[in-house]
Amino acid sequence: MHCQVRAIAYNWSCLVSIVYGENSSVQRESLWNDIVSQASVVRGNPLMIAGDFNAIRNHNDRVGGSSDWPIWMDDFEACISQAEMEDLRFAGQLYTWSNRREEGPIFRKLDRTIVNLKGENRFPGSVAHFLPAGISGRSPMVVKLAEMPRVKKAFRFFYFWAECSDFLPLVKEVWRTEVRGTPMYQLCTKLKRLKMELKKLNRNRFSDLSNRQGGARGWKVYKDRFNRDP
Repeated sequence: MHCQVRAIAYNWSCLVSIVYGENSSVQRESLWNDIVSQASVVRGNPLMIAGDFNAIRNHNDRVGGSSDWPIWMDDFEACISQAEMEDLRFAGQLYTWSNRREEGPIFRKLDRTIVNLKGENRFPGSVAHFLPAGISGRSPMVVKLAEMPRVKKAFRFFYFWAECSDFLPLVKEVWRTEVRGTPMYQLCTKLKRLKMELKKLNRNRFSDLSNRQGGARGWKVYKDRFNRDP
């Protein structure tokens, strides 16, 4: 079943498909082909596919029963990889199906939600909740689509940048760049460019300082000396 979920108030939408995998590995081949095809067609839109795939991705998705891994059990993982999708973040029950037997219990993660990169970036706060199993031995799944507010970090200038040999040449290079427009526009544009270059400088020259300065103790000394807010 295919549908489009739309939140009119928030001006976003997502393509959602609900699936139910066949019991036979041969019969499931058409499902894997459909998923790869659909993901390719709607690559530019958020896509989530949820339901009972009747297959597991890896050995960690099962407890009990046979430990054999025939070649056809790689098909589901291959499908997800080819479709360029990944598991949606989930909470609750890990194994969504069990044979409900006290002797020789078997547990499997057969239900899941997979999402493409567009959907993952568009709804980073989304999560699939797997509730406790009912009398059927299956865990109900509730998917919450949610955006996550992006908090813009404030730019911080560190005094130790000024002691770097690359600092002044970098500032001069940015400030010499020609920018056309009003004086205020030129100033704002150059400040934005300088901020980006200083972030690169910090990443290239001052990242992983705990190892460069002799471990945690060296990092503390370095921080106490230089890492001061203006």
